[in-house]
Amino acid sequence: MPTHLGFSAWIVSGGQVVPEYLVAVDPKNNKVQCWIPGDAGQTFMVCWRDQGGGIDSCAYILLDGLVAPGRFLFGSGMASREGVRSGPNTERPFMFSEVQETTKTSDAVNKEEGMITVKIKLVERLSHRENQLPKIPQPKYGRQAAGQLRIGFGEDKPTWQQSPTTWHTKPVASHVQFIFRYRSGEFLQAQGIMPESSEATIPAPRPQSPLPQEKAKPKRRVSAAKAQRLLVTPSPTPSPKRQDLKLDQHMSHGMKKAFYPGMAHIGRLRPKDAPRTVSSRASDQQTYAGLISFDGAGTGHSTIFVTEDPIEPVQEPGGQESMLSPGRSSPEPEESQESASQRSDHYARVKY
Repeated sequence: MPTHLGFSAWIVSGGQVVPEYLVAVDPKNNKVQCWIPGDAGQTFMVCWRDQGGGIDSCAYILLDGLVAPGRFLFGSGMASREGVRSGPNTERPFMFSEVQETTKTSDAVNKEEGMITVKIKLVERLSHRENQLPKIPQPKYGRQAAGQLRIGFGEDKPTWQQSPTTWHTKPVASHVQFIFRYRSGEFLQAQGIMPESSEATIPAPRPQSPLPQEKAKPKRRVSAAKAQRLLVTPSPTPSPKRQDLKLDQHMSHGMKKAFYPGMAHIGRLRPKDAPRTVSSRASDQQTYAGLISFDGAGTGHSTIFVTEDPIEPVQEPGGQESMLSPGRSSPEPEESQESASQRSDHYARVKY
């Protein structure tokens, strides 16, 4: 929207800001001019804003050169006008009208024809005075061709009650002018002023309400991942890490001698044909496949017969069980029944 010297102005039609084209600023005369498209039969509203100059101002609206009442701004804020008063609580809206046939209402040339002008003047307020009901302006046009646009006024519509008083003012200075030259969209496109596919308009800003507005609470954005979270079945508790036991763990020095030197750490047993006698103590908490002969004399020693293959019981003559390796097809050489019985009583099988 055009802006100059701390003020801005724009036209609203159909609830949207009308786009401006070829905006030109004249800093010497403090004028801003542009072109806008108009649609016949559409009403419009004139808006302006004081960016915060801190000085009272008064706006005058000129429609095809005829003055329509404006409003005061007291150093800041926004104001608008969308019609002329027709009664204490009614008004006739501003409207783009189309000339139905070629006419001529005056011989004079209206230099401000086809223009909507907003004049901003800085003023000093003095005192109150009676607010009289203005007369609806009757513009005078020269020769107009059929289909040409001009400013008209719509039917009466209700509006707020007119204030009974207004202000006496003392002019300080003419500040800035905004001139909107309106034409039909087809005319502007034919002249190359407006592109054929014009940009989309933006919603029109409205004057701030005098009532306090409640601040909108920020909306919490819910993540789609949370909204679509699935129930996850918990996985079973992992089993404790398996530890590979070695024969050199939990064994006394004497137990380790049951194996060939340097082979206890890999867990290999002595060959079946190479029995060896070792001593076992209370520190030997881990047992292995083999035969242990417990000493009944109470010396705390025992004899261990270690085999490489698992030991399975076989039936000996006389009903006695003996522990033999599967690879041995027959028992050891015969011994007396009494010696075999004593040895069998002291044998015990030990598992991993």
